Amino acid sequence: MIKIPIIRRYNNDQAVALLPLLQELYIKVYQSKGFVSAESLVNQLDPLEHLIISTWSSMEDWFAYNRSNEIVALRDSIDQVTGQQTTRSIYKLEN
Repeated sequence: MIKIPIIRRYNNDQAVALLPLLQELYIKVYQSKGFVSAESLVNQLDPLEHLIISTWSSMEDWFAYNRSNEIVALRDSIDQVTGQQTTRSIYKLEN
């Protein structure tokens, strides 16, 4: 299993424009092979920072999802609205 922390920064005005894009993204992720779960968090000291931690059964499943044309287009649209690139990393549990 792997965990993918995803960090986005956006304000309330941008959230209105982001909502349909994020809803579409969430529908796609929940339908994707290998997706296990996700948590959405807001930084209490910096409310513009939003952290999503998604869990995937394998790195291969994550890469297949993350590299699909639909997801790349949605990510690009989200980044265009926020004016900055979303940060993603890949972590696995230590043995």
